[in-house]
Amino acid sequence: MLTRISLVIVILAGIGAIVFGQMQVKQKIDEAIQARNTFHTNWKNEERKRQDLEKQLEETKAQLSQAQAQLAVVQQQLDAKDKEITILQAEVTRLNDSLRIARAERDKAQAELTQYQLTGLRPDEIKEVIARLKQSLEDIKGLEATVVDRNRQIDNLKIRIQELVGDEAPVILPAGLKGKVVTVDPKWDFVVINLGKNDGLLLNGQMLVARDGKLLAKVRIVNVMEDKAIANVLAGSKLDEILEGDTVLY
Repeated sequence: MLTRISLVIVILAGIGAIVFGQMQVKQKIDEAIQARNTFHTNWKNEERKRQDLEKQLEETKAQLSQAQAQLAVVQQQLDAKDKEITILQAEVTRLNDSLRIARAERDKAQAELTQYQLTGLRPDEIKEVIARLKQSLEDIKGLEATVVDRNRQIDNLKIRIQELVGDEAPVILPAGLKGKVVTVDPKWDFVVINLGKNDGLLLNGQMLVARDGKLLAKVRIVNVMEDKAIANVLAGSKLDEILEGDTVLY
């Protein structure tokens, strides 16, 4: 009887050991499965991050290519403006030479007229000299106007180059500065305003043009005198035609 009891105990102990071993094996299996699932999840997350980084890299490359293309276009525009300035400067030099010649002819005609008057020459000879003098004066006026116009074109091109480069620091004007448009040139898109150095106006300052509270355009100061100034209408800012008497304000 004791032997049977001992045998039963041994069998039960063996069964317990087997059950305990199976429980440990199951725990190890569960831990392995959980580790595998965790690894798979982490791998998916890393793969997703890698794909996102590759997408961002492609987008950055595309943006870089676009920026390089835009830079090339801007550089071409700058080169074209530089060439145009060189041509205009050569023309201004030529016009200045012509102006000096015309002034010399005027001075010569004036001297001849004085000599004719002192020597008592015939009226028809004096009339011819006067006609030459008047023509010289007209030529000088035309040349002076052309020189002013060419210099204004050069100023406009220089300002356009600064706008393309985009590194110009903003010019701060006195707060509440306000004036009127006194002259408008629609051909060259510039205005003359009744503000100047006496009012604190500065070169390259930007102001707004308005009428009855409605914005018309934005202008940049390109020439400042004591009591007036010349301003160019900024490209792309014009919303309506500017008229004499419109308000300019900062």
